[in-house]
Amino acid sequence: MTGEKLKLKNVRLAFTQNLFTPGSYKNEPGKKKKYSAKFLIPKLGPDGLVNPVVVAIKDELMRLATLEWKDKVEQVIKELRAENKICLYDGDIKSYDGYAGHYYISASNETKPLYLRANPGTKDKPNLITEESGELYSGCYVVAQISFWTQNNSFGKRINANLLGVQFYRPGEAFSGGGTASVDEFEAVDGETNTVGGGSASDLFT
Repeated sequence: MTGEKLKLKNVRLAFTQNLFTPGSYKNEPGKKKKYSAKFLIPKLGPDGLVNPVVVAIKDELMRLATLEWKDKVEQVIKELRAENKICLYDGDIKSYDGYAGHYYISASNETKPLYLRANPGTKDKPNLITEESGELYSGCYVVAQISFWTQNNSFGKRINANLLGVQFYRPGEAFSGGGTASVDEFEAVDGETNTVGGGSASDLFT
């Protein structure tokens, strides 16, 4: 089951090795190759309170999980968290550059996502970013379009994230070491703060 499309504004891009060229986890033979990236989201907003983007993400994860697993949702979520099978992760448990104080979302897609400049252009004439331009790099800030989806089959249970599109938002210090978005779903970035909705999130995702 696939959820609503979410646009995450002013999030930091990381792990871009397979952003433009699909790859598989640890390059394991026989695994499907996918385009992928990670997006860092501050746990707290500028006011020192819980980032409303984090709240909205957790709400959407809980909404989708409830539709999939219904009255068993709390037990399933606890199991998925214990097995690290939810695509929203705690950056504080990682030692990577820039991860402290953040959550991160790992998103992928077998279909090539859309890559856009700050001025996205139009549906008929999108203002596209290519790998050769070097404009999307680990450490820059972007608008990421994703959707969550629940896996519930013979391969097990998970909550994953589809990578639909990435739009350059602003420069940042470079780090060391199903379907795609449509261009008309983006707009020229204007420096607004990051927001994707509201509501309260379940403690199951904290």
